[in-house]
Amino acid sequence: MNKKLLYILSGATLLTLGASGCSKSFLEKEPSGLYTIPQLNEAQLWNPNIIRGYTSGLVSTTFAYGAGGINNHSDFGQKSVDIQTDLMSGDMVMTAARYGHFKSAADLTGTKRDQNAYAYANWRYYYKLVFAANSIFDIMGSDETLKADADNDQKLYFGQSKTMRGFAYFNLINLYATPYAVDPNAKGIPMYRSTQTEGPSERSTVQQVYDQIIADLTAGKKALAEVKAMEQANNKDNVNEYVAQGYLAYAYLQSGQYQKAYDEAVGVINSGAYPLMTNRQLIESGFREWTNPEFMWAIDLTTDNTEALPTFWGHMDIFTYSYAGIGDYKVISSELQSSIPKEDVRSVWFNKSGIPYYKFWDSGRKVMGDRSWTNDEVYMRVAEMYLIAAESAFRSGNEANARKWIKELKKNRYNYQLEGVDEAEGTKKFVEAVDKLEGADLLNEILYNWRVELWGEGRSLLTMKRFKLNTTRDTRSGFLTGEKVNWDDPRLTFEAPSNEYTNNPAYK
Repeated sequence: MNKKLLYILSGATLLTLGASGCSKSFLEKEPSGLYTIPQLNEAQLWNPNIIRGYTSGLVSTTFAYGAGGINNHSDFGQKSVDIQTDLMSGDMVMTAARYGHFKSAADLTGTKRDQNAYAYANWRYYYKLVFAANSIFDIMGSDETLKADADNDQKLYFGQSKTMRGFAYFNLINLYATPYAVDPNAKGIPMYRSTQTEGPSERSTVQQVYDQIIADLTAGKKALAEVKAMEQANNKDNVNEYVAQGYLAYAYLQSGQYQKAYDEAVGVINSGAYPLMTNRQLIESGFREWTNPEFMWAIDLTTDNTEALPTFWGHMDIFTYSYAGIGDYKVISSELQSSIPKEDVRSVWFNKSGIPYYKFWDSGRKVMGDRSWTNDEVYMRVAEMYLIAAESAFRSGNEANARKWIKELKKNRYNYQLEGVDEAEGTKKFVEAVDKLEGADLLNEILYNWRVELWGEGRSLLTMKRFKLNTTRDTRSGFLTGEKVNWDDPRLTFEAPSNEYTNNPAYK
């Protein structure tokens, strides 16, 4: 193989990842036929950047336009899924869909394989991540263990790939299958651990998928901790040991392993790596800079990598030139907004119409003003760990610890803008009110904080199903207004796309 070709292959892997998709199945054995695994194994001997290119491709896919293959302006990777699922929960509602984007998430038709593209797009997006991670494992030899002589770079890429595959399977099983708490033995999704797998795979059970998720994230956390990935990263684009640990906490929470969920979440908190935002930062930060100290995993969007109109900001921020600014508003439900007391600084996030006027906002604060589309995107932040710690403590019978972590969160959530109130005294009363809560009231407080704190960040559907929360679609919504939607409504679970049924005879 030409040595010049060997050096450019690392850049070509990004094209490979973007092009890999659906011929006879969603997981082709070779990346679009461009290069075989043996060829890439040969290439990496000359150029170790081959693996780095694949690993970079994993991250870039999470915010790429067309990541799901439908190539419209609601197809842009992870934040597209986050918007969809928040709309499906009903905590976020759309007032209108003049251009059609996210309409089928709002009216709950997008989960049907024959009715809308989201069922296809989300499946394809996450299996792209699985395919890319498996390509890295095949190049390195195995997804089980590293070679004895593996250097720190190889450990880094192995750990990041394990974490990203665990992340992909976690999302797939929660979008496309029965919740673990309902039936761990229900049929789940096909799993693949190598690009060299012969033929399509049958569906693994929900339990089997969670076992693999936990194994991947545990291995990812270990490898990344060994090479101190956090110290090596010059930004937060790449996953590190704490991101792996955060998703491990989620996996344990979703699968009912509450003590383990608690331990992992508290481990991230106690690392001290990510302080909670102050009450002022919650308002003043605009959630727009990857450097925000609370952000654990965030994408630094620049003029070189932004997708402009089809971005989270284009659909959520009225101060960004795109869909939200022209009236396709994504707003908080009036029921949820009315539950936020004035003493809670998060009440300031929303204006009277429910628009996230002070949660996601461009610094220029001119409607449709920003045309650079370079505000950053957050995938995980440490407040989630406080909520996992509180919920898992409660569900394992330790209400004292549940109160402890909700109080720690609320210390930074008092509304400093209240006039005529001493902030220190107001904060004290705001926090100590939690001490009076027990049983169902305490669980409702935890639920309230999940719904409010993470509004607009893609956690609402998980929360709705875990707490078995039934909702009535809001009067602010342009879709399904007044309709009751229960947590186990089949419209809240995606069906595998038609292509999978057609091309995978083992999918039953």
